[in-house]
Amino acid sequence: MSEQEAVQETNDEATACKRCAVELGYWKDGFVQQYMRSAERRAPEINRGYYVRVQGCYSIVKKFLAQTGGECQIVSLGSGFDTLYWRLHEENDLPKCLYEFDFKQVVARKSLSIKNKRKLNEALIDGSISGNGVKSSRYHLMACDIRDTDSMHENLLKAGVDLNLPTLFLAECVLVYLAPEESRGILRWASKSFLSAFFLNYEPVNLADRFGDVMRTNLKSRGCPLLGALTCKTVDDQKSRFLECGWAHCECLTMTDVHRYLPADDVKRMERLEFLDETETLHQLMDHYCFSWATNDPTNIGLADIGFLGPRR
Repeated sequence: MSEQEAVQETNDEATACKRCAVELGYWKDGFVQQYMRSAERRAPEINRGYYVRVQGCYSIVKKFLAQTGGECQIVSLGSGFDTLYWRLHEENDLPKCLYEFDFKQVVARKSLSIKNKRKLNEALIDGSISGNGVKSSRYHLMACDIRDTDSMHENLLKAGVDLNLPTLFLAECVLVYLAPEESRGILRWASKSFLSAFFLNYEPVNLADRFGDVMRTNLKSRGCPLLGALTCKTVDDQKSRFLECGWAHCECLTMTDVHRYLPADDVKRMERLEFLDETETLHQLMDHYCFSWATNDPTNIGLADIGFLGPRR
């Protein structure tokens, strides 16, 4: 199996984990099962970790939409089987358009699911579906190697992207699989090409310890070496990477800290779903993943005000 195929398999694993957590009631998502027929039950630590990841990301998306009044667009890099478009459509809270990129094989599989599942294709409103992707007025799914920023830029322009419209970039466990210069190329392109932008990145952090060594070894044995591990050693490394690539402002929080800022009532509800006798493994996991986010806001929309800060438990 090639490295590219191994990385693509992480999409199936993540989707299965999300389906498991959704079935147990960690959060609501009526669409993830359209991409994954069934999923084995995961350990409570995994379910809680995905809860913080999914709820944290969704909270930023909703804040971005609110801050821009929906006059914005979203670009998802390495989107896999993400259901963001359908969740936002269900809530009648879509951006002007949502663009997704992934490898050709992943896009072909996702397109087939969208074509064959009424619950998915009826939300497109208009457009066309093929093995090469989806084209519609509010959603585009495109096959592209995101390391080729010239091709990605060209595809976005053909799809009607507005370089002057506030744009939210999403990358979940994507950049860490790229060599540092490749990920920097993506960050520089996004910073340079769009007038007002917000980049939300989820990936490992604090890898310069024993837990990080084990994580890297395990993934390498599965054919998924963390080529970007050097950029993930510390929270400061995460922030420096964005600032060095032309972003004006950057913050980074481990998932342990993000967990503390999520709504207390919902966290309490989540914690009652499964008994967790020992929290050490959960804390280790959340200490070794983070959200980093960066902004460019020359027209003072208030993008730097978006984040996880709020009442802390």
